[in-house]
This record gives sequence, C-alpha cells and structure tokens, in this order.
Amino acid sequence: MVRAALEREGPLEHAGTYYNLPYLAEDSTGLGKALRLKAAVEHRIPIFLSAMGPAALRLAGEIADGAIVILADPTQMSAVWAPIEEGVAHSGRSRSDFELVVFAFCLPGDPDSTRE
Repeated sequence: MVRAALEREGPLEHAGTYYNLPYLAEDSTGLGKALRLKAAVEHRIPIFLSAMGPAALRLAGEIADGAIVILADPTQMSAVWAPIEEGVAHSGRSRSDFELVVFAFCLPGDPDSTRE
C-alpha cells in the first residue's frame, strides 16, 4: 500500500485481510473515498522494514528495498542474510538489489581497563 501510494499511479484502493482503503465496513460513515497523494514524488523512495527474526527478514527481502536490523551478532550475520536471500529470491531480485542497515552498539572506553 505504501509503495502504491508513493507511485501515484491512481487512487489508492486496497481490499485485504486486515486493511481496506477506503474503509467501507458496516460501521463506517460511508463517506470514505480512495486516497491519492497530491505531491509528486520526484524519485523512487526506498522502503525499509525493521526486522529481527527470520520471518520478518524473509518478508523484508521479498517486499522491501532494505532492512533495519538491531541486536545482530556480527559473528552470526549469515543468520541475518539467509532469510533475506530467500525473500529476495522469491521476489525475483538479487542480493545486490537489497540494502541492510545494522545498528552497532558500542561502549566507548579502554577495552583493557577493569570494570568495578
């Protein structure tokens, strides 16, 4: 839905399991109408998904341009890339079409000092 809204190819209408645009359920006012962004998007805006687990990483690989990963172990990055590569392959793209952003937490200081 986000990509369709940004591409502005027409009014945004969606009938899905969880979301419907416009909202026309029994409890609606009936006044809803399809959305369309007024501002033109000058270039393609990449969509990133925040993901940690394998299912979310696979989904990011399938539908997004990149993933934002936190709490990743730098020695275990194959556990991050494997599901992403599955999703990317499922969408018919390659790993080079996908960007990974990993948050690295650090504690500044002398690593040889003794902590009390």
